[in-house]
Amino acid sequence: MDFETHQLEYPDLDLENRNPDSIFYNPVPTQTFAQLPHLKPSCLYVYGSRTHMVSSQSQGRADKLELTGTGFGGSGGHADGKVDELVLNGSHFVPFEKPTEVAKIFKEWLQKEMENWIQEEKREREAMCKIPIGSRAKMDDDWKWWVNESFGKRGNKKPVNSKL
Repeated sequence: MDFETHQLEYPDLDLENRNPDSIFYNPVPTQTFAQLPHLKPSCLYVYGSRTHMVSSQSQGRADKLELTGTGFGGSGGHADGKVDELVLNGSHFVPFEKPTEVAKIFKEWLQKEMENWIQEEKREREAMCKIPIGSRAKMDDDWKWWVNESFGKRGNKKPVNSKL
């Protein structure tokens, strides 16, 4: 397929990252994978050991574990303890095959996440309490300096002669 045909007929198909072994046209998995570095919440991947899905086999799992949460705005990823994986004996449908076991795993994981969230909320509340009430709704001097530095000069510029 030449680039021009590709752009006209399949504008959302990424030829560089497309799985050449796939007989299906579905851009969503590729687009989702590209966004994994920016995932902010913590993440627990649960896989079946006998999955037929390429992305859930050892190399695909390693790729996701390495990328998830590591980009701009992300959680910090596996290195920061925000992303983890678990492989259970089962197929791709392991959550349906072993719902009780999967539920117990997620219950423990969610309890840990809730404890972390409570601690983070406590730290934020303590930091906020150190700021006087009257100053909490005001912009500080640092913010004012940056706004003036970034936008203040624009007001002094002469308008560009535009034909619009």
